[in-house]
Amino acid sequence: MSFSKAFGLSHIWLEKLSLASYNHLKTKLKINFYFNLKQYLGYFCFILCLGIFLLLSEIFISFKIANAPDLFVSGTIAFLTAFYSKFLIDCKTIMIENYSSTTDLFKKLEDKSGFSQNDNGSLIFPVFKTIHLDSISINNNLNDTLIKDLTLNIEKNSRIGFAGLQKEQRTAMGLLLSCSLTPDMGELRFDNTNARSLNINLIPKEITFVSERFEIMPDSFKNIICNYTKTPDWPRMLDAAKNTNIHAKLLAHPNCYELFYDPDNNSFDSVFQYLLGITRSVYLGAKTLILEEPIIIDPTQNQDLINSVYEKTLTGKTIVFLGGCEATLSSCDKIYLFENKRVIASGTHKTLSQDYPGYHLVKNQ
Repeated sequence: MSFSKAFGLSHIWLEKLSLASYNHLKTKLKINFYFNLKQYLGYFCFILCLGIFLLLSEIFISFKIANAPDLFVSGTIAFLTAFYSKFLIDCKTIMIENYSSTTDLFKKLEDKSGFSQNDNGSLIFPVFKTIHLDSISINNNLNDTLIKDLTLNIEKNSRIGFAGLQKEQRTAMGLLLSCSLTPDMGELRFDNTNARSLNINLIPKEITFVSERFEIMPDSFKNIICNYTKTPDWPRMLDAAKNTNIHAKLLAHPNCYELFYDPDNNSFDSVFQYLLGITRSVYLGAKTLILEEPIIIDPTQNQDLINSVYEKTLTGKTIVFLGGCEATLSSCDKIYLFENKRVIASGTHKTLSQDYPGYHLVKNQ
C-alpha cells in the first residue's frame, strides 16, 4: 500500500512542480504559450508516473521483490488515486465570498483554484470547472465589467452561477445573473430574475448584454452579436416596460433585426405593429418611416424595409413616424421616406418639405 500511496503522491507533486514551472515561465520569463499547456501537464505527469510504475513493477517481479498480484492491487489503488487527483478534484465547487471588486474576485479565484488571467485581464476557466459566485455587493458599473470579463474566456463545459442575492438586490442590479455554456451547442444561456431565458450564440470576445429594465445596451459593449433562433416574447416584455423611458428608442442591434417581427408572419403590417408597440409616444401615420442619423442605408441595394431598417440601423437611434411633431422631425439630420417597402426619397425635413411633393406631415389623430 505504501507503494501505491507513493505513486499517487508522486503524480500529484510532479504535477504541482510542472504547474509551478509553467507559471514561472509564463510570468517571470514572459513566455507566451499559444495552447492550453496547463491542461496537458497533468496528463503528461500521470502517464510519466504510470510508466515509471510499470518499469519498477517489472524490476520488482524480475528480482522477486514483490509478486504480480500484490503489484496489481497496489497499481489499481495508485491508478485510482492519480485519477481522482487529476479529474475528480478538477470538478470541485469553489465558493467565493465577500469580494469587493473584479480584481479581488480574480485574485481569490486564483488562490483557490489555480485559475489564471490572460494579458487583457480576463479570467481563463479550465475545462470541467464549476464556480459559484456568492455575496455580490458591487455597484452596477463594476457589475458590467464583471459580467463582461467572466464571459469573455469561458470554455466549453464550464459553468458560472451567481447566487446569494435577494430578489430585491437582483432587480436593482438590472443584470442577468447567471449564465452557463452548453457543452455541445456552444451557446451561452442567460437567465434573468423573472425566469425568462434567451439563448444567444457565443462569438469569441463578444457578449450580449440585456438589462432587466430594458434600457439601451451600454456603450462599453461595442461588439454585440445577436442571432436569435426564435422570436422571444417581446410583446410581454414591452408591456412590462411601458412605463420606462424607452419610447422611440431602438433596442435592436444591427444583427437583431428579428427583434420586432414574427418570422412566421413577417408582413409589412406586422412589422409596423411591433414598432408601434414600442413607440407609444408617436403615431403610425401613412406608414412612412423616418429615422434619425447616423444610419447606414444604401437605397440602391437595400430596398426591402426589413433588411434596410432592422439590419442596417445602428443601436440606440430614434424611430419616429410621420405624425410626430415638427420639432422632432427637424432634429433629424437625414430622413428616409419609404413607400411600398422602397426608399423613395431622403434628406432633411427642410429639404424634403421644399423639394419632394409627396412629403408632408400627417396630423395626429
